[in-house]
Amino acid sequence: MTKIYNTPWAIVPDGLSEMARSIDKFATENTLFGDFIQEYHDKSLLSSIRDAVGTLSITGVLTHKTNWGTVALNGVSTEQIERDFDSLIENSTIEKIILVIDSPGGEVDGILPLAEKIFESRGKKEIIALVNPVAASAAYWLASAASKVYISSATDTVGSIGVVTMHVDYSVLMEEKLGIKTTEIYAGKYKRIAGAFKPLSVEGKAVLQERVDYLYSLFVNQVARNRGTEASVLHENFADGRVFTGEQAIQGLVDGIKDMKSLTEEKEKKEVFLMPGDAITLEFLETKESALLESIRAASLEDGMKKGASAERQRIIKIQALSQPGFEEIISLAIANGDEPGTAALAIIREQKSRGPAATLKAIEKDSQTVDIVPTATTEEQNKEEEKKKAIANMVSAGNRATAIEKEEK
Repeated sequence: MTKIYNTPWAIVPDGLSEMARSIDKFATENTLFGDFIQEYHDKSLLSSIRDAVGTLSITGVLTHKTNWGTVALNGVSTEQIERDFDSLIENSTIEKIILVIDSPGGEVDGILPLAEKIFESRGKKEIIALVNPVAASAAYWLASAASKVYISSATDTVGSIGVVTMHVDYSVLMEEKLGIKTTEIYAGKYKRIAGAFKPLSVEGKAVLQERVDYLYSLFVNQVARNRGTEASVLHENFADGRVFTGEQAIQGLVDGIKDMKSLTEEKEKKEVFLMPGDAITLEFLETKESALLESIRAASLEDGMKKGASAERQRIIKIQALSQPGFEEIISLAIANGDEPGTAALAIIREQKSRGPAATLKAIEKDSQTVDIVPTATTEEQNKEEEKKKAIANMVSAGNRATAIEKEEK
């Protein structure tokens, strides 16, 4: 019970007292259950792995370690969640992970490192949190670390962003009812500043409040980062311990309403999650969005290959256009060596100079021998042809079509 009362919790208000009653009853009725706790710890949280989608159920009160409190509350430990989450991340057949959450929250210990792991894994897989029907306090802290957060219906609840702890004073019970007086011996001013066997002092309350405030600030800042907003926005609108239902939650804590069927069927949309001050650099993509970086590289390679092939075709065509008789070898070498057209042209000019005018003339003469010469009409023949066309045109315009046709045939 001391663990319950002297530990900070991120849980809905009625949850903590209900936990205390349940655990007290469980501890009274069960004395030998070590093996059962191990069995409980070993059970998988994976609901299904199908069609490249892995589903992990987070149900009940959250504890750090799997212990008799976890079992009594039919809850789940962050140890169990992390174990099964890691197995989904490492499974190469899984592309999308859906965290199905039904939890009022729980112990703060263990939540931060698990939420960090979920957040850092966004670049490896698509990670979706599906609230059905409650993700409050520490459970929402985990949900916010996913790429997207959805509620399954308009009556689902999220929020309760806050931290609570309790101090229980057993001094009256122990001394007056049981006749037991406890004397604590300690070193260090704050060692037992909020001990359970004496009334809580003003200074002791201030120490507990300071710790709760620190954890609350950490909670708010982490959720703001996860959701891509400012802590001041959360403080002003959501981070006051209230819970939000349906449309109220969609104003900033969740991304909409979706059911399991739609989430398992829809394809992933590549997104980059930027926080204030982030810049899209190679290092950022490598550490935060490695999957997206690989897809960009693959697309760039394909596009580059297409552009490269087109550029190579144009290079060859331009070099071939420089071809002259006697310089075929220079042309072939330029194409094979990857030379630019300008480089090939300079090579031809240098070769022409080295050979001299005689060599160039000889090449031209050789080339002319292979060209068929088509005789052209003389000026006199051209004149006669023009006169013939004019005469035919005059006959047609005069209506003597038959004579015009006969003349044309001649």
